[in-house]
Amino acid sequence: MHGRTMLLSLVVLVGGVGVARPELAELPLRVAAPAYDAVTQSSVRNLAMALRSYGLDAGSVDGVTVEELAGWGWVPQDTTAVTIWVGGEEFRVVAQDVRPGASAFEYTTVGTDGGPGQLGLSAARVEDPLPGVTIRPLTGS
Repeated sequence: MHGRTMLLSLVVLVGGVGVARPELAELPLRVAAPAYDAVTQSSVRNLAMALRSYGLDAGSVDGVTVEELAGWGWVPQDTTAVTIWVGGEEFRVVAQDVRPGASAFEYTTVGTDGGPGQLGLSAARVEDPLPGVTIRPLTGS
């Protein structure tokens, strides 16, 4: 009920029901973006653990598949665009929820000499992300 009240208030504030304001249609989604971001961050952490575990077992993350990552406990979200770059024992992940207002997050072990990776906001924000997972070689990322 609270969401309906907020949306109705926005319509009244703008000047009535008949006003065509496409940017207002996305407003409730943009307000919810922090919740999407929390889910994306959690998913990236889980993905990093799955990649680390796979790499320890296989000796490298080269050739990893989404199905193999599922065996290590990571399953992609239906609303998240994920790109994974792999090379030897190193990997880099960029993930972003595809709904309006969501942030992109990056986790990388590149240059850590086998140490823990870093998770943070990504400079590689995708403007129109599509849900799904892409795995690429680390060279040429």
